Amino acid sequence: MCEEVLHSTPPDISKIANDVIAVPTNANENISKIANDVIAVPTNANEIAKNQAEIKCSDCNKVIQI
Repeated sequence: MCEEVLHSTPPDISKIANDVIAVPTNANENISKIANDVIAVPTNANEIAKNQAEIKCSDCNKVIQI
Protein backbone atom coordinates (compact mmCIF):
# COMPACT_ATOMS: atom_id res chain seq x y z
CA MET A 1 0.00 0.00 0.00
CA CYS A 2 2.87 2.40 0.73
CA GLU A 3 3.74 2.72 -2.95
CA GLU A 4 0.20 3.79 -3.82
CA VAL A 5 0.25 6.93 -1.67
CA LEU A 6 0.99 10.15 -3.53
CA HIS A 7 3.65 12.22 -1.81
CA SER A 8 3.27 15.98 -1.84
CA THR A 9 4.31 18.97 0.21
CA PRO A 10 1.77 20.81 2.34
CA PRO A 11 0.49 24.13 0.99
CA ASP A 12 2.55 27.21 1.79
CA ILE A 13 0.06 29.02 3.98
CA SER A 14 2.25 32.13 4.17
CA LYS A 15 1.86 32.64 0.40
CA ILE A 16 -1.92 32.46 0.76
CA ALA A 17 -1.75 35.04 3.53
CA ASN A 18 0.40 37.34 1.39
CA ASP A 19 -2.10 37.11 -1.45
CA VAL A 20 -4.94 38.15 0.82
CA ILE A 21 -2.96 40.95 2.49
CA ALA A 22 -2.53 42.52 -0.97
CA VAL A 23 -6.11 43.81 -0.87
CA PRO A 24 -6.69 47.34 -2.21
CA THR A 25 -7.03 49.97 0.51
CA ASN A 26 -10.56 50.78 -0.61
CA ALA A 27 -11.73 47.17 -0.16
CA ASN A 28 -15.08 46.79 1.52
CA GLU A 29 -15.35 45.88 5.19
CA ASN A 30 -16.03 42.19 4.57
CA ILE A 31 -12.81 41.70 2.58
CA SER A 32 -10.87 43.55 5.28
CA LYS A 33 -12.19 41.13 7.89
CA ILE A 34 -11.18 38.14 5.77
CA ALA A 35 -7.68 39.59 5.35
CA ASN A 36 -7.36 40.11 9.10
CA ASP A 37 -8.41 36.53 9.76
CA VAL A 38 -5.80 35.18 7.36
CA ILE A 39 -3.02 37.45 8.65
CA ALA A 40 -3.57 35.87 12.08
CA VAL A 41 -2.02 32.58 10.89
CA PRO A 42 0.43 31.17 13.44
CA THR A 43 4.06 31.29 12.34
CA ASN A 44 4.28 27.50 12.57
CA ALA A 45 1.25 26.93 10.34
CA ASN A 46 3.28 25.10 7.68
CA GLU A 47 4.71 22.77 10.34
CA ILE A 48 1.19 22.07 11.63
CA ALA A 49 0.03 21.27 8.09
CA LYS A 50 3.02 18.96 7.61
CA ASN A 51 2.27 17.11 10.84
CA GLN A 52 -1.35 16.62 9.83
CA ALA A 53 -0.33 15.29 6.40
CA GLU A 54 0.74 11.89 7.71
CA ILE A 55 -1.04 8.58 7.49
CA LYS A 56 -0.15 5.08 8.60
CA CYS A 57 0.06 2.25 6.13
CA SER A 58 -2.64 -0.25 7.06
CA ASP A 59 -0.36 -3.14 6.09
CA CYS A 60 2.92 -2.27 7.80
CA ASN A 61 2.00 0.62 10.16
CA LYS A 62 4.73 2.75 8.58
CA VAL A 63 4.02 6.49 8.89
CA ILE A 64 3.76 8.04 5.43
CA GLN A 65 4.13 11.75 4.66
CA ILE A 66 1.54 12.86 2.11
